[in-house]
Amino acid sequence: MTNETQLQLLQERYFFRNDAEVKHFLREHPFLTQLLLDTDTKIKAHFPDSQVFLEVATDYGAFGHISSVMNSDKELVASISTHLPPEDAIEALNEFYDDWWLKVLEDAKGKISFGLEFV
Repeated sequence: MTNETQLQLLQERYFFRNDAEVKHFLREHPFLTQLLLDTDTKIKAHFPDSQVFLEVATDYGAFGHISSVMNSDKELVASISTHLPPEDAIEALNEFYDDWWLKVLEDAKGKISFGLEFV
């Protein structure tokens, strides 16, 4: 179970877009909380001085047919905001995946994905 202390720690490290929705999602999927706490230092190693935004999104790839829209599959999207040039940012994201994320991907149970935002 995700406790309020863990959520507070996450909010010190990540920026929640739609605070209530992100907290609700994390409470429904408590295994993500510790994973995100562990992942923060790995992101910082590849993206120093970056901000990471968390938001809940619908995984449209999970829709088999139109009726499944009513029971949509949600996921947490972590957007790494970076000032790096696009080629450097993509290389850093690939290194993050190779060094860390691919090793713990199964632990995320398909409920979180990482991407880039350019500022």
